[in-house]
Amino acid sequence: MKEFCPYCSKITKNKFVTREKKINVRGETISVTYKARMCTECGDFFYIVPKDEDPFDKAYRIYRKNHNLTQPEDIKKLRKKYGLTQAELGNLLGWGAVTLSRYENGALQDEAHQKIITLIERNPENLLILIEENHNLLSRDRVDKIRNQIQDNNMKLKHIYPREKVVLKKEFAISPARWNQKPFQQSVPSIRGNKKIYEFKELSKEEVA
Repeated sequence: MKEFCPYCSKITKNKFVTREKKINVRGETISVTYKARMCTECGDFFYIVPKDEDPFDKAYRIYRKNHNLTQPEDIKKLRKKYGLTQAELGNLLGWGAVTLSRYENGALQDEAHQKIITLIERNPENLLILIEENHNLLSRDRVDKIRNQIQDNNMKLKHIYPREKVVLKKEFAISPARWNQKPFQQSVPSIRGNKKIYEFKELSKEEVA
């Protein structure tokens, strides 16, 4: 195979070779192997294909798996399951469309954002609470359609997380900005300005049943 080599500044023969790379991800060293093109004349590596051979993408995937973080395609799948655009879900969560797009395209999510994703994955009613308390961000028709989808999916998921189902207490209004501070810790409900703070709790076996 011939390709332009940026180091030789000319068309040269090249071949795919397997390389190993150690990548630091949030303080952890992760070793990955990937395929790269090597110029047969100068011996330099200059091109990585396809996307699933990107060493950083591979390292991030390993890190997510080791730390129970949701993979990019699953975040996208979760959003599409309820027919939400990136802008809609990003605004409901208080992140914005840009942050959500980054996560769906491979950026590594932070711990606080992952906890919110996990809550929605395990109990779709948490997304329903978000929508109901921030209904001004969506049209009435959109709210009704998404509510029906959530309710249908929630019936299917009732038996999946029977002992660790976590919900937001419905009597308190949602404050997405609060989620990005110190989310999911037990707190006393209070009012700050015009925002009410959620209390998070884990349901007992009896409450789930």
